[in-house]
Amino acid sequence: MNANLIKYTIFILFLCILAIPANAKTLGVSKGFEKDSREELIRKFGEENLRSYQSLDNSESITFEYQDKTDKKTAAITFYLENNNVVRWQTNDREEMAKQYLSEFAGGNLLFSYPKVREALLNALQKLPLDIYLTVTDRRRPILFIDYYTGGIARYAGSLEFTMRETDPPTTFENGFYIIRLGDGLNDATSSEAIEGIVLHEIMHRLLEHLKNEGQAHPCELEKEANQKLKELGFERAYAKASEEFGAKEKGDSPCTDILLELEEKKNASSDSL
Repeated sequence: MNANLIKYTIFILFLCILAIPANAKTLGVSKGFEKDSREELIRKFGEENLRSYQSLDNSESITFEYQDKTDKKTAAITFYLENNNVVRWQTNDREEMAKQYLSEFAGGNLLFSYPKVREALLNALQKLPLDIYLTVTDRRRPILFIDYYTGGIARYAGSLEFTMRETDPPTTFENGFYIIRLGDGLNDATSSEAIEGIVLHEIMHRLLEHLKNEGQAHPCELEKEANQKLKELGFERAYAKASEEFGAKEKGDSPCTDILLELEEKKNASSDSL
């Protein structure tokens, strides 16, 4: 092989490498997904790895979990389709993943009637470390975010329905589901970050499986564990904002706070008697 032929071959290989989309290289594959249909994507990645999706008119986005061949870590890839053909894709698109998830597993009022709560939900889900996000949003046992009323006639009763679609994987709700109720009063918060703190605190209960282990520890200890986990993950600011805005202000607001106050009062009384 002469020198010119070698140079020409190297040049062609270089052009081929440039032609591979950046995300495909991140994924560790040599074949793109251009014009793949939703059905073809499910065949390639496996229905069991489908995370979430949403449809808007002729546009659709769908996310799969996969094992990155580069660093061997679990990651997610989101495909954007028009008329059931892939037009682009992106790895770990946290904003789109959060929007997809809430479109499936959050009550309509939270998304359309309470803008501050919706914003806080989107922010909280995006800020979670990816491995934790994938754990708590697994559609085999997803978190359902629902609203409840604290005032008005609606506080007495209300209904909400989550339905299965023909396109839902059969594994959806396979291991049940976890409900987080968010009161309408949250939307009156002056700080969106305070609402995020509340949402993240409740997600920590799910992460730590507190409801499954209910009865094995005092409820106040579980609250402390959830708050401690929040701080370990770097959400000290959101925790502080939530405490400032929604924390107990007087006796009767929180059983745990009342218990601590009673213990403090007994301690002070004992000191005064000495």
